[in-house]
Amino acid sequence: MPIDFETDEVIRIAEKIEERGVEMYRRAASIYTVPEVNKLLIRLARDEDTHREIFKAMRESNSHSGGIVISKPQDKMVVDYLGVFSDEIIFGDDDDPLVSLTGEESLDEVLDIAVRKEMESVMFYLGMKEAVRDEHERNKIDQIIWEELGHFASLKNELAKLKGKLN
Repeated sequence: MPIDFETDEVIRIAEKIEERGVEMYRRAASIYTVPEVNKLLIRLARDEDTHREIFKAMRESNSHSGGIVISKPQDKMVVDYLGVFSDEIIFGDDDDPLVSLTGEESLDEVLDIAVRKEMESVMFYLGMKEAVRDEHERNKIDQIIWEELGHFASLKNELAKLKGKLN
């Protein structure tokens, strides 16, 4: 017998991930004023805000049909993955650097944190995409995954520049 899991919960988690990303990038941009890095951080904050709005619109629409139907073992694994992932990785720390940058971190450390969070987001969204039945919504999630991968690459390139690996 299939079990229903609320899609709204999953989408709310995605909204929260993006909201925290916006907060982190805006906070980092206010602390670290290296012009090239500052522009990147502001752009990433804007992108994350756009992603948050996409997830919000998805949640507010009726296209996700109310639930994730779990009818085979793989579906249950996806739901378990999303639950554990959100509990332990995304929302695990009260002192999460996404919302509590002190300004004492080096720019390298902040960019390393951002790289890690971008990859964690991608991992969550890959699981989320498997759980969402609506093809249009899956395509939106896929687009966000690619944009997050672009953020990862931009951050890694900036890190390499700071560490003198690129010209």
